[in-house]
Amino acid sequence: MREAWWLHSQAPGEVDISLRAGDRVVAKKIGVGTVAAVHGESAAVMVADPRCPAIPRAHQVRTSQLTRVYGDGIVVCAETEPFRLLAATQLRSEDVVVELGSAYGDASTVLAKHCARVIGVDTSQSAVAAAREAHPDIEFRQLDALEEPHLLADLAGVCTVVFVDIGGNRELDALKRALPICDELFAPRLVCVKSRSLHAAAEAHAEQHGGLARGALPGACAWWEDMIADEQLKAPAREAKRYHNAGQVDGASRFTRYPLAYVPEAAPDGSSRQICRFWNYGVCQKGDACHYDHQHCHHCLRDGHRAKNCPVDGPLKLRRAQAEAGAPAAAARDLGYEQSHRPADGSHRNGRDAA
Repeated sequence: MREAWWLHSQAPGEVDISLRAGDRVVAKKIGVGTVAAVHGESAAVMVADPRCPAIPRAHQVRTSQLTRVYGDGIVVCAETEPFRLLAATQLRSEDVVVELGSAYGDASTVLAKHCARVIGVDTSQSAVAAAREAHPDIEFRQLDALEEPHLLADLAGVCTVVFVDIGGNRELDALKRALPICDELFAPRLVCVKSRSLHAAAEAHAEQHGGLARGALPGACAWWEDMIADEQLKAPAREAKRYHNAGQVDGASRFTRYPLAYVPEAAPDGSSRQICRFWNYGVCQKGDACHYDHQHCHHCLRDGHRAKNCPVDGPLKLRRAQAEAGAPAAAARDLGYEQSHRPADGSHRNGRDAA
């Protein structure tokens, strides 16, 4: 994760009191320039002249019309207006932006005016449908980036900037998962985050380490690594709690791993669609809108039941043979359990696959 973190609180029309000579800024109506000097409520900004780029022109601009360009790193704000201001000022014309939490596309439209391409991503089917209808020229995808990051793999090496607006009561925990996913998948030059909880946590850290240095967060990398480590400690308990009850069979927990930890399987109906592992081992929040197969058991490949209710035991190769031959479930229990399919930790119950 990047060393450079900034906290941004400026809304449109407000003055950034930290402006200094040499800062790169976006000046309303005249574009990107460099601050030459600040004089009270105004500043001299040098902006390249299109007619003679080698000789910049000086413009006197009210400081309330200037927004600093932060450069590469992570910028965190707490409210919508500062977030929209970042969308209007921090992009380059060639940027490809992935917006996580695009909702109805309001911020997407701002982003689209200042970059080459925007891909809005949201978990809500109704929000994505409304966004597509209202903004047909912008691409929107309905998926959960935390649970299905592989569905964004086509943007790896393409996306250069990520905007993140994940709300809810557990937004900080979600961000501890989302930002590393973005960094690993896209390696973007810039990430802009709207989150009250992350902003508050960063402010608290800054107060303990001498305060912000013109918006820059001191010791940001080590602080964020500690935050991630804390999330990794919580992850096993969180996932076990989420899927333990969903994986109950006759009172005994049979499948305890996170759904995506199971090997992908194609539906045996010739459609080439993958069987939905969330539907089989936990809860698929997409319901009928899910693009994956909700008809077949991921465990035995038969239709009519889910893996968490599957009566068939035994390794995958034998289960597939049974499914193709139509062997009864009772016969499967007599086939035993292959050592190669035991969980990595060696745990199992009564010869059953406890993975």
